[in-house]
Amino acid sequence: MNAWRVEQDAAANSWADLAAALSANVAAGRGDEFDQPAVEVEFDEPLPIEHIEFSCYGDGTMRGWATAQSGNSTYTRGLDPFDCSASPHEIDPATFGSQPIDRFEFIGYDSDRDSAWQVTLRHG
Repeated sequence: MNAWRVEQDAAANSWADLAAALSANVAAGRGDEFDQPAVEVEFDEPLPIEHIEFSCYGDGTMRGWATAQSGNSTYTRGLDPFDCSASPHEIDPATFGSQPIDRFEFIGYDSDRDSAWQVTLRHG
């Protein structure tokens, strides 16, 4: 799993338009999203996010919970289970409105095995 995280970080850091790369390990368990810690980024100034990608390690499944803040608006979405072996998965930025994002938060949870996840945000 550590080698996977190193690979993911290296790939994300090679993108000139990378706004943020969030990641965490997740213990196996069928709990809800509040059983896992959130990982978040707050930007110095609002950024227009044009690409959001989710990846998870291994051949299991995992769900996600994402929150984006744009000005006075907050958009929260529960995301259906992702098949980790089919990573990466695109998340439509329009799900979080059309305005630049001030803050983004993600929780990976409901994993059927010990795993790790990464969400990358790319700006325009």
